[in-house]
Amino acid sequence: MNKTDYLAQVENLHASQQLRERITALPAARRQSRRFKPWMGVCAGLAVVVLGGFWLLPRIGGSSGGAGAGHDEASTFMSYAGPVFPLTTLEDVNLTAERHITLDFAPWQDGNSTKIQIKDSYVLTNPTDTDLTVTLVYPFAGSFYELYPVTLTADGTELETTIYPGVGGNQSVESWEEYAAIIKGGDLAAAHQEAPTLDTPVTVYSFSDFVLPESDATAPTLAVTYPWSEDAPAVLTYGFDGSGIDEEAGWAQRQFSLPDSNSPHAEDPRLLIVVGDPLEEYTIQGYQDGGCTPGEELAGVSAHVTQYQSTLGDVLDSLCQAPDTLDQKYGKPMGVLALSRAVFFDTLCKSFGTSIPSNMTMLEMVFEWCNIQERIFYGEAALTIPAGERVTIEASFTKEGSYDFVCAHTENRGIYGYDLLTQLGSNLTCTQQTATLEDRGLIQIARQNFGFDLKKGIKTVSLDPSTEHYYLEVRRAN
Repeated sequence: MNKTDYLAQVENLHASQQLRERITALPAARRQSRRFKPWMGVCAGLAVVVLGGFWLLPRIGGSSGGAGAGHDEASTFMSYAGPVFPLTTLEDVNLTAERHITLDFAPWQDGNSTKIQIKDSYVLTNPTDTDLTVTLVYPFAGSFYELYPVTLTADGTELETTIYPGVGGNQSVESWEEYAAIIKGGDLAAAHQEAPTLDTPVTVYSFSDFVLPESDATAPTLAVTYPWSEDAPAVLTYGFDGSGIDEEAGWAQRQFSLPDSNSPHAEDPRLLIVVGDPLEEYTIQGYQDGGCTPGEELAGVSAHVTQYQSTLGDVLDSLCQAPDTLDQKYGKPMGVLALSRAVFFDTLCKSFGTSIPSNMTMLEMVFEWCNIQERIFYGEAALTIPAGERVTIEASFTKEGSYDFVCAHTENRGIYGYDLLTQLGSNLTCTQQTATLEDRGLIQIARQNFGFDLKKGIKTVSLDPSTEHYYLEVRRAN
């Protein structure tokens, strides 16, 4: 099945201040995950995914705006790649700018790519009689999994750039207005804040040294059963792959398939993490398979259990891997930037905040969600502009297009969208903004508000700063 025949189905595992509420009260109206991820894709017309004990359903079709040359609003794409943001500075300084952006479709020459090359150039003028030292900030949309690096140059010389991940929103980001809300909500300031230590006490149960008798069981499984109620401490897991709750009987169960001694995952951690005090009691039972059906018990299954006290932060730190290690399972896209484990872990802790997780939280899914969650990243570089002088700053990077999934059969099949924002979040005073389209004969324009006209050769246009959002939607030329 083709990549575009799939619909990613991971919903945010932490979508409000209280992580318990975020995970156990997923909103019914938000079932579409933003971007395709090969490790969790299912066909948009067929998929129903169980994640952490909850059903997540795809949203398909009906999401795109109208077609035709007279269309005066951008489409709402099923997979939205985010806008191009304007340059800003950390400091509130008196700088004027002339902005010129180029949208280059050169990557389309390979016949398969839907990426374009962006060159976003600014001539910055220091009108004062004092040298100004500023921290340039260039925001760009992406995820740890799929992050195309931005290069910043000053008068052609590359600047040393540091990337700061934003904390992001609570949902998959599906429109430029949602990105605007993230920026207005102080995401840049949050990106610079220290992460919480997550010193919530936890009791950890580590399962190892499994005993598995010879049998004809199809998928031997170990299940841990313990008392459960609405007021019971939250129980997180790592290395477990199934769960269930019987509210009337008052018990919960977590289970995992018993590894073969030759399995590469035989020594992987398998942990129950109880927020707060230890469990009052628990039992271990083997089963024929992951269904853990009464009457299908498997005798002779046992495990060594080590119990110890820790904190939520220490447990996460011991389990968290670098994002590129997570990506090895799924095939990270070519040409993307891999940030360090320290940066990833810092962002993970900010996502957790200080709230208590849900009873049904699988930590693997928390790590994976942090890896793929769409957010704003901030490329920052220091620059000194001499008194009365001008410096040309250029941000260059690869930009993916927004699109609708092939199997959704919407009017936007084969159409890709690219958009930019003129002034959102920027403290620069732009005296003019222009845009150039390098179409290279590869595209037809379906909808836009730039004012390009390929037939008349109009490929450079002026932008009105009072128009916050510009969009371009194209298909391949015949």
